[in-house]
Amino acid sequence: MLKLFNRRSFIHFLILLSQYQLGCLGRRSQNNLLRTLSFLTKSSWNDNSTEDNEQKSQLKSSSGEQFQYENDVILDGHKRFHLFWNFDNVLEEVTFEIEAKIKKDQFFAFGFSDYGEFINADYAILWTDKDGKPHFQDAHTDHSGLIHVDKSQDYNLLNFTTKSNKVILTFKRFYDTCDNDDYLIDSGTTHLLYAVGIGHPRSAENINITSLRPSMTRVQIIKSELVDPEFPKDTETFAMTVENVKVPAEETTYWCVVKKLPNMSEKHHIIQFGGKITPTSEGVVHHMEVFHCDAPPGVEIPHYEGKCIKEGRPKGLESCRNVIGAWAMGAQPLTYPEEAGYPVGGKDSNPYVMLEVHYNNPDLISGIVDSSGIEFHVTKTLRKYDAGIMELGLEYTDKYALPPGLNQWDLDGHCIPECTKVGLPEKGIKVFASQLHTHLTGRRAFTKHYRNGVELPELNRDNHYSPHFQEIRKLKRQVTVLPGDSLVTTCQDQTANRRRITLVRGFF
Repeated sequence: MLKLFNRRSFIHFLILLSQYQLGCLGRRSQNNLLRTLSFLTKSSWNDNSTEDNEQKSQLKSSSGEQFQYENDVILDGHKRFHLFWNFDNVLEEVTFEIEAKIKKDQFFAFGFSDYGEFINADYAILWTDKDGKPHFQDAHTDHSGLIHVDKSQDYNLLNFTTKSNKVILTFKRFYDTCDNDDYLIDSGTTHLLYAVGIGHPRSAENINITSLRPSMTRVQIIKSELVDPEFPKDTETFAMTVENVKVPAEETTYWCVVKKLPNMSEKHHIIQFGGKITPTSEGVVHHMEVFHCDAPPGVEIPHYEGKCIKEGRPKGLESCRNVIGAWAMGAQPLTYPEEAGYPVGGKDSNPYVMLEVHYNNPDLISGIVDSSGIEFHVTKTLRKYDAGIMELGLEYTDKYALPPGLNQWDLDGHCIPECTKVGLPEKGIKVFASQLHTHLTGRRAFTKHYRNGVELPELNRDNHYSPHFQEIRKLKRQVTVLPGDSLVTTCQDQTANRRRITLVRGFF
């Protein structure tokens, strides 16, 4: 096999492969071949062959060696389950590692579903029989919640170790396994499921997942790979946080506080923002947003701290709606491209912002005191361009209404060519990040891009959208929008369980 390929023929062969419409099974075969050829070519050309062999031995090792992961999230408020992962857009696969604090007489299920349902879901099951032998199986649940082992085992176990009361499980799978019983991983929101059972079952077959009281959290698995620039030397940092909030022992709480930005007498650029989470609140702080108050410089915004939806809130908070920072569980800091920054400060800017924190506490844990928020990095060394926010979609007005009892209802917001011809500069704008937004009935959201009547690649898409998981996400690539282009944002809503019409209204 090695004698058949040199570097030129290998590259030519891959180009030929990419020209075929291979379908799902063909893509999986292609990815397996890519992985094999990648190793073969490294070995035959002596390019980093030692490093690759070390990686292969590490993957097969059960000595507990640690992989280097770029992404992680604590799944639960008790911090029993910690998920790490890397993704590979070339091979279209994800490597997961789970650290689970479970006992020897417990078994563990980890999985995915479209919107957090525990039935009709995809699971990987780790269980131990009465002889102490561990088993790792690809499985799914039916409409009753019963577990069934998949005929096609598409989760590849790489490592399994135990340390005191902790199990470390490492495995990988393709984005698309070509198995209808497996979840298709994409770059939108992913609903992660996890559950623990007691005992040594004879088999995972026909265990009812609902009897294990499973839980769910949301992350984005496949993220942008755009490289972040370095910070200038005069970069300063500040954080907008809540202060010693006693998190209610309730499943869902939205907490808002009005704050004032640090004194910035001259204009600055925000060049990065990210989450600053109180360690004891990890797994409970679900997502956060900082809204700049769009008011004249001398206008004071009344102070408020409490639940975001509450009678007696002072007037004036409705102006605080321009998002300047956001974070959600599993999110990395968002860094602006080196040529742009978001303007803040200066004599023409109002200094008030409002921080909104979503606490997700399904275990109803009491006694958590939180001081989380969003950390900003700013510089006086202004970039070439001011970054801005372009809002697409529908205005908040009662003239839009959703009929009840429908599995899908599309609402389209059009930014028409006549608008972009007037509103955009001659050379257009560069879009590098987006935040999709719907209210409680939203199930999917996406933005399409047209030029001269021809559809271009989509700007963004989330096929498993949740209004309880909102973050600003970098795009896979910067997208140029020119004067005369049109953008259409579609929200696909579901009102199947509603008996009355749903009016489209703002949050406040």
